[in-house]
Amino acid sequence: MKTIIVKNQAEWDALPDAFPKTTAVHIYSDPGVPITLKRSIENIYLELRENTVAYLYGAVIVGVMWDSSQVGEMRGSSQVGVMWGSSQVGEMRESSQVAVVRG
Repeated sequence: MKTIIVKNQAEWDALPDAFPKTTAVHIYSDPGVPITLKRSIENIYLELRENTVAYLYGAVIVGVMWDSSQVGEMRGSSQVGVMWGSSQVGEMRESSQVAVVRG
């Protein structure tokens, strides 16, 4: 599986709406500069990596949140599969979901 590293909003916004094959997208953003994920991208496996701060809107699906990553707000049908370490979700609205929280 190909992996793409995203470090800021501009890099996220530059991604295509779909990939031909499943592609891992790992977000490593500056914790002082949150990244807003407003669209789902077909054929990606999305991870929020160490200390990333993000906001999820719409149908964004995050596979894993790692080590102190944070989601300030989830809206729409956004989902997080697994949260590890001290990852946090601040607020969940509408039909947002977190599947598993692990210490």
